[in-house]
Amino acid sequence: MAALPFGPSWTTYETSCWMPIRPGSTGLAELTRATGEKLPERAVRNPTNPRQQRFPDLTFELSGLSEVYVNTVDTYASGTPTIGELEAALDIASWGKGPVVMIPKPRK
Repeated sequence: MAALPFGPSWTTYETSCWMPIRPGSTGLAELTRATGEKLPERAVRNPTNPRQQRFPDLTFELSGLSEVYVNTVDTYASGTPTIGELEAALDIASWGKGPVVMIPKPRK
């Protein structure tokens, strides 16, 4: 079971879970995995130029209202995402329907 940095845990067979709408909240929202594992990545397209697209590693749908994107990113030695990774995350955030969670890839 792999834990995500923002709350729920997933197994290969789980496709949805419930999580607080915000920290400390008693309201719950259903978070559904839309891509990842055996589900293909889904393009997030530029609304003004659909030929431009980015592919987040994982996409989660939040109660059909918005999406949460997760991307593993290359970083500099300081831990800062590379320029290319930052540009991709900013594109996904501005073209998509929700925030991007960036997780640093392990350094070799």
